[in-house]
Amino acid sequence: MQVMSVQDLRDNGFSVRVTHHRRYRSYDKLPKVELVYHANHEADVRFALPHGGMTVVEVTAPDGVTYSSVAKCSDKDPFNKRLGVKIALGRIQSMLANANVSVV
Repeated sequence: MQVMSVQDLRDNGFSVRVTHHRRYRSYDKLPKVELVYHANHEADVRFALPHGGMTVVEVTAPDGVTYSSVAKCSDKDPFNKRLGVKIALGRIQSMLANANVSVV
């Protein structure tokens, strides 16, 4: 089964929201350094760590039911927005199929 794109879903009447969360170092509790997640628009991307992160995709069907999925990147792998969206959309596509929601 080929994974549909965000645009394919939007063209078929679905509402799609994608947020990417990166890992950042937090120095609020010195001397301990914590790793925290922020959506890309909430923090300065210049200070994002290159590995780890997550992508959250929420799809609202025309009937108003919302399906969501999270694709979490390993802390050893470089963060990749496109791959995160593809994985999360694949999971949502399976949820839609299991709920007998027509995508086309």
